[in-house]
Amino acid sequence: MKKIDLLLCSIFLFGAGCTQDAQRYFDKGEEDYNVEDYTQAVDWYRRAAECGDVQAQCNLGVCYKYGAGVPQDFAQAVNWFRKAAEHGDVQAQRNLGIFS
Repeated sequence: MKKIDLLLCSIFLFGAGCTQDAQRYFDKGEEDYNVEDYTQAVDWYRRAAECGDVQAQCNLGVCYKYGAGVPQDFAQAVNWFRKAAEHGDVQAQRNLGIFS
């Protein structure tokens, strides 16, 4: 295999693995959030969000908006809401509109 083919294959496999992991990370974040372990929930949401999970991106925005598990930071809240809103998340669009 050529180096470029190996690189493309690695990117594809990482992307597929990340997509599969995103749901698991999100679910763990939900579990921690529901028992009010917000710091751990933010960690799991961030992992899922970095894999492209739109709901996790919106949830991170909520965490930053209210200071749940992270210092309250409206700029970060808007950043995460914007990422989710750009991918069609209605709740993120609504939250982003509130900040406008």
